[in-house]
Amino acid sequence: QFGIVDPSLPGNHVSAYCLKSHNDGIFHTGQLKKYLSSNLPSFALSIKKAEEEERELPFSSIYAAEKHLDDIAQSNEDFEAECFGEMMEHLMLENVLGAPKLFNRVQFGLVGKGRISSSVHLFTFHEDDGNDAFQLILGVSGVKNNLCEAVDKVFYMMEQLESNHSDVFDFVDSKMNTENYTEEQMTMLSNYILDNNTISSGVGTAMSAFICYTPYSKLMEQNYQETIKREIEQATSHFDEMVKKSQMSCRFFHIYFL
Repeated sequence: QFGIVDPSLPGNHVSAYCLKSHNDGIFHTGQLKKYLSSNLPSFALSIKKAEEEERELPFSSIYAAEKHLDDIAQSNEDFEAECFGEMMEHLMLENVLGAPKLFNRVQFGLVGKGRISSSVHLFTFHEDDGNDAFQLILGVSGVKNNLCEAVDKVFYMMEQLESNHSDVFDFVDSKMNTENYTEEQMTMLSNYILDNNTISSGVGTAMSAFICYTPYSKLMEQNYQETIKREIEQATSHFDEMVKKSQMSCRFFHIYFL
């Protein structure tokens, strides 16, 4: 992990990661594949479904998640390319930020159905007065060979989310039910997040992006990590400038680079 974080901007968060590489510039992917495999249920299934499957038989939730993803892939030829970015965005929010998933479009089989946000997560944090505050985080992802293209892609998707904000929240409201959550989770949502079965106006909204790109081979030299860090810092500045000129200047952002 590169420590690109600005603590002077509460609520905003930027982190960058790089896989370990061999001397010839080939990246290690073994550990990443194991990490993705073990987290398939939390990504591909609803919270309730994953828990039910695991109670029935050990590892059955992984098998159920694999089957669900295979079924989606058979009807959507672009899904495999999108799946990696969406799963990594999900894992960064859950395991790095500590914002559990409420739901994502994969669990409902909505890939390729026009929904821009790949997932919705809930982030809880403490305000200065000591009270808990909540953010609904709308996630997107961009996987490209070129870093600038990846940044531009996720920014465009965020702009689409912003312009369709009411439609997105109508969709979120429709999924807040006992079919997708355990009784305990629904109690928590009802107490803190929902107001008459719709999202409370007191809940803030943030956006998240997972941005993945492959550095040029010439960077895979002795000091390649410093070069990549400078690239990402430049990309972050570029993203910041675009936000300032947009209608999203008041939004909080959680950005992850790989």
